[in-house]
Amino acid sequence: MKRLKRLVPLIFLLAAAFLFAACGERGQGGGASQNAQQNAAQTPPAQNDVEFAREAFRLLAEGDGRVEEMIDWDNFVSFGDDFGAQYRKANDSGRAQARTDYVKSFSASLKEEGGAADKLANWREASKESGETVVAADMPSGARLLVTVAGAEGARRVSALAAEQPEGAEEEQK
Repeated sequence: MKRLKRLVPLIFLLAAAFLFAACGERGQGGGASQNAQQNAAQTPPAQNDVEFAREAFRLLAEGDGRVEEMIDWDNFVSFGDDFGAQYRKANDSGRAQARTDYVKSFSASLKEEGGAADKLANWREASKESGETVVAADMPSGARLLVTVAGAEGARRVSALAAEQPEGAEEEQK
């Protein structure tokens, strides 16, 4: 888990570099982000939030581009890094590249560290309030993966990924 947390800033920096390289005049009409929102809105509400989070994480871990439509890129926070802030500054082509790069980099980093979606257990709803559900899953290390799902059925998207150490773990490391 510590290795994954060290790699997340690298992923974020790579994606930010692509975003800044693609910054320029923004096109009118919302482009790729608007298309992703429309596609998410058309997604049938066949899954509950826990199933949705689990499937989104599985696709992300596998580097599957279909996950791009399941993430709220404009507001996405990845392990404490505000990816959305940089994403909003890019033009449409920069945004498309940043999404693709994030998915590929996340998957590659996770696999390099020996991680996989199927190693997570006990997927459950940790909290729910005002249109957001935090879904938790247990990692082999004892830490918890937290996936925030925002939006109503049929238009839900992942807005954040985070990790939480078990209670007392920080004290044990001191």
